[in-house]
Amino acid sequence: MFGVSENNIVDRIQEKTMYIPKIRTEQIGEEQYIIQDFDLDLANMTYVPIRNDLLVKNMIDSLEETYTLKGRVIDYNTEKPEKLLIDWIRKINEIDYEKCLKLIQKIVMQFLTHYRAKYTEQEVRSICIMEYHDIIDKFKTQLIQHLAVKYDGIVDIVQEIETIIQGYYVDITDGVQSIAVAPKTGQSIKTIVYNGSRKSATKCFKFDSNPERLFALACDNSDEVLQWLRPAAKQFNITYNRGHEYRPDFVVETADKYYLVEVKDRRKVNDADVMAKKERAIQ
Repeated sequence: MFGVSENNIVDRIQEKTMYIPKIRTEQIGEEQYIIQDFDLDLANMTYVPIRNDLLVKNMIDSLEETYTLKGRVIDYNTEKPEKLLIDWIRKINEIDYEKCLKLIQKIVMQFLTHYRAKYTEQEVRSICIMEYHDIIDKFKTQLIQHLAVKYDGIVDIVQEIETIIQGYYVDITDGVQSIAVAPKTGQSIKTIVYNGSRKSATKCFKFDSNPERLFALACDNSDEVLQWLRPAAKQFNITYNRGHEYRPDFVVETADKYYLVEVKDRRKVNDADVMAKKERAIQ
């Protein structure tokens, strides 16, 4: 045994142990579709006003059923842009308009406030009329991106407490690299197998991003952290949003708590998917 005492062997085994609940989830009730709150992304919504004569011609060609003709011109001046956009959004089949009314009103006003700061009301109205197909498509895309599913009731049953870390298998054929070494420029960190952590619950491990590697290093250097784990796919049995698997990026153990940790870009912390994971993690 290379001079290692039995007590030391036990200590080493305990260093590789975490107490993780084995959970069975039961869904009670029907699915409820909701749209998470968000701010409209205007980055790809770039429109400019169009001349009135072209506007009238286009309206006669494609939208005359929506407006009244007075003589040889279309009376669109009485239509408010707010009403135009909201009426068109109401026709999106995938969106429950009544449940999302406040959010829809909010993002419509964000859109109009942006354009009213640059153009006259007449010009804003012409943008809404002439570009309505593209505008509504982009509204629809962003609304659906923030679609989430809830249930009337979810019951999580703890069947037992596992003390064995589930198989975290990595291919070390191409060698391993110290956790202290950053990936080379242009190299995908997902292809690298790391080792050398003082507090990892597994000898070798992989990361999905360099911020995850930096977080693991921070755990190694923290006096509060006893150990950390990159959990394998089957370590947890937590689902969200119609059966999607939730696997935390890290499990971090301190003297009095276990933390489930997600490492995310600051710009994505309020994404619907991230918020849904957060809610399920808390549950």
